[in-house]
Amino acid sequence: MIALTAQDVLRHVNGLIGIHRELLALAGEKKQAIIDNRVDDVSRIVNQESRLVRKIEEAEKEWKDLARHFAEAQGLRKKGALTLGEMIRHIHHADEKLALKQAQQELVTVISELKKANELNQDLIRQSLAFINYSLDLMTGSDDYAIYDRPDSRRHAGRKGFFDVQA
Repeated sequence: MIALTAQDVLRHVNGLIGIHRELLALAGEKKQAIIDNRVDDVSRIVNQESRLVRKIEEAEKEWKDLARHFAEAQGLRKKGALTLGEMIRHIHHADEKLALKQAQQELVTVISELKKANELNQDLIRQSLAFINYSLDLMTGSDDYAIYDRPDSRRHAGRKGFFDVQA
């Protein structure tokens, strides 16, 4: 059996915090790239985010092993992985318990900030797409903006070209 300490758990949680902080920094970069319409930068950032998400997935697998070893060391019988909160309840040294609680709160805070940043970026992308669609409709003379439509013009489905619009 592997000897597992609270420091091992703390190291793992701090690693997760670091990865989430990197994601948060990328979310800020992505926001500015979206605002500045730098599509290549957005694409590069999305690739970096994908690599970090894979790191988080690996860390979750490691967490399950870590939690299982912790549960075994504590003599606990639980189906599924222990949560960090459950681990903290089973740690008896006050300093270790406090350090883990602080790390847990920091992780929750960073994840919350990341969620807000991602929601903002999604809204910016939606707004950008809506503006592009609106601009295209104005340029191509979308049927939504037609003042007069001949009844037989419905047979010619699709968008009218820029120069096909009648005055």
